[in-house]
Amino acid sequence: MKKYPAIFSAATAISLVCAAALNASDTGARPIGENPILDPLGESWVLGFQQSKGNVRLMEFVPKGESVSQWTQMATMLVIDKVKDQNLEEFVANAKAGLLQRCSSGPSLTVIGKKTVSGLPARVLLMECRSYPNGKPESQVQLVVAGHDAVYAFQRAEKRPRLDPPTVKKMVRFVKKMR
Repeated sequence: MKKYPAIFSAATAISLVCAAALNASDTGARPIGENPILDPLGESWVLGFQQSKGNVRLMEFVPKGESVSQWTQMATMLVIDKVKDQNLEEFVANAKAGLLQRCSSGPSLTVIGKKTVSGLPARVLLMECRSYPNGKPESQVQLVVAGHDAVYAFQRAEKRPRLDPPTVKKMVRFVKKMR
């Protein structure tokens, strides 16, 4: 079974793990127009963090006026290059293990969709945690696509313990725009 970094478990974990793992220093917010991948999301989002090292590329976006250390909502794009034939069920199992390890109270990971994106297998995940060790909740919807030679994860997270069905639908539409 392939092992991947636990950075798939939650937006906060992605921020902290990747920042440390990548020796991050680039945290200045930039207008969305400088990042064509998220231009469809509008001017209300800014790039709060971006880093590449080895085969991992990460971009984190927050609403204007927020930062990656103080956010209420976050959009993340993660690409892991040079990963061939990723089994999405293994990916989901690894994401769940990471969530269970980090979430202090109420961890939940549900596959809410099995899709094909541009002919590639994809999964839509709903991940919720009532409380991380810092005492804060977080919930997210994540679209994971297994490319021919890379794994792509697009997520939208909010600092809430649980998401109602209308919010989940809204977040699924949001991550689909991030391609």
